[in-house]
Amino acid sequence: MDKTYFLITSYIGGSLAIEKTNHLIKYLKQIKKYYPNSYIVLIDSIPNEEIAKLCDLYVCELLNKDDNHYGKGDLDKINIGLNLLEYLGAKYVIKTAYDYWVDDTIFEQQKQWIKLLEDGVKIIGSQWGDVKYNLTFPGSISVGHGAYNIQAAKYLFTIDTIPTEPIFEQKVYSRLAKIFQPSDYYIYPSNFEMFNSKIYDIFNYAGQVVDTDKLLSIL
Repeated sequence: MDKTYFLITSYIGGSLAIEKTNHLIKYLKQIKKYYPNSYIVLIDSIPNEEIAKLCDLYVCELLNKDDNHYGKGDLDKINIGLNLLEYLGAKYVIKTAYDYWVDDTIFEQQKQWIKLLEDGVKIIGSQWGDVKYNLTFPGSISVGHGAYNIQAAKYLFTIDTIPTEPIFEQKVYSRLAKIFQPSDYYIYPSNFEMFNSKIYDIFNYAGQVVDTDKLLSIL
């Protein structure tokens, strides 16, 4: 993959807006460090000039300005981003959110995702889990992160075909299993196994709770 495309969906509002903003700025700088030939598309509902300067394409999507990053609001952002990336000619994308990270360990994992995409796998993700109780839910796929063939992702995340309740991640997986062959996707059993790291989902519960241990581990 000559250029690595990133789609980041973000919501830097709420009670932890400063902490989210500061982390996102650090994360964007890390992406540029590990991927000098990256192209970053970031979509948020709250404009921020400093963040915009670190992106190749920054979109302020005002429709969900009072929504958090989860569910319907995030789905809108994903679809906007996928349409833009398709227009830019991207074939693959690493989808992530404002509260993730990249370091040596995660970079090595991401290289494996890219290799899978180049070998013909269309969708790479992990089972969704509850961070509070350290549980994963079978028959689910996290939408906060993943690696995708653009066309497959557009088909998977079609807005008018995915209910966002009761459990969004299970509805997405149900659609995945219905329209794709098993050889088309690779689902890790958990987030930890996908990243080989615990540094993900730093802000939890609609972005209102910060995992201090994870945040401090990257300072």
